[in-house]
Amino acid sequence: MLYEAVNVGQRASSGRALPPMVMAQSQDGQQLVEVFLKGPHFSSSKTFDNILEREWMAGRLASELGLPCARGCQVVVLPELIATVGDQVLRHQLELGPEVLFGSISAGPQWNVWTSATPARRAALPTMASIYLFDTLIDNFDRSEHSPNLLLHGDDFLMIDHGEAFQNASGTGGYEDLQGKPWLPAQLQNTAGFDQHIFWPRLRHRDMPEFTRAASDWSRLPGDMFAGIAAEIPSCWDRTTVNRITDYLCEGVEYLAAVLANIEEELQR
Repeated sequence: MLYEAVNVGQRASSGRALPPMVMAQSQDGQQLVEVFLKGPHFSSSKTFDNILEREWMAGRLASELGLPCARGCQVVVLPELIATVGDQVLRHQLELGPEVLFGSISAGPQWNVWTSATPARRAALPTMASIYLFDTLIDNFDRSEHSPNLLLHGDDFLMIDHGEAFQNASGTGGYEDLQGKPWLPAQLQNTAGFDQHIFWPRLRHRDMPEFTRAASDWSRLPGDMFAGIAAEIPSCWDRTTVNRITDYLCEGVEYLAAVLANIEEELQR
């Protein structure tokens, strides 16, 4: 559903680009939601190329897989609203466009950021395995100890921030980025070091069934699912990027068994 920003509030106190909090209204006027607005020009140090396409494809895919993820939406920010923004830096960043940005709908103040001190409950292991496999397949190295991008409320998880996903498909190097595709031999690169996934230490001593069950959710996705999600983007976003992401995901599902084999090899180390 398309929303229109009706008020631009303060910027977040954390995050690479300090996304502004925006009140946005649905086109039918029936819903008013609070969203963190994401755009390619919100950082003072770099441009986040393809962040809109990455966020949309990852968030929608998570929803189709039934994974706990903050709801995303497309938010129109009209020039007349931008002109009222008091923060000159933010106003300029909004003026750079595009007119439609990505909005991550706030889940409310009851959520806390996950930390390594969070207890690992056995009942949560299947969800952990599903999130780990999701991040592995979408090439997301931005759920690590230094940047967990995961919220916690009681026993519930909520994934946020997928602007760094799909680096092989949409990074500056196109299909040949710094990281190898996870279905290639010895290219599972989120099990150690700086990019170690936050859940790997909890999963590395487990058996394969958790990962096999998670993979079955991917196998059940309709063949046209990725293309259908890509077709939802507005015309001002980059069609080439979402097509590359679609191709990448199709390839990932085709070689899902190879990803599982790489995981099993790591479990045996």
